[in-house]
Amino acid sequence: MAAGKPVIASRNGGIPELVEHGRTGYLFEMKDSDRLAGFMAELLDNRGLARKMGEAGYEKASREFGQQPHYQKIVKLYREVIDMTHREAPQARLPELEAVTTHPRS
Repeated sequence: MAAGKPVIASRNGGIPELVEHGRTGYLFEMKDSDRLAGFMAELLDNRGLARKMGEAGYEKASREFGQQPHYQKIVKLYREVIDMTHREAPQARLPELEAVTTHPRS
């Protein structure tokens, strides 16, 4: 999804939580090779649909797993750890999120 391509994956493990069937790609039951082949053919025959699914997947991947959400989760975790370890002590302050989201190589 992060590469902007539609995903065709089996419905097992955590994959169905990531791939939105019909929106960011297709899900099929394990060992259902006919369904897999059908989805592959559909996306090869309909490049517009493949492009639309790829764009939706890229947007989802960026929104849920991009740098900004990643940094937000790290800062939240740090704040939780600080809260747990310094309940009696004055709160340590973390810089505002904007200050830590700039990548040093940008």
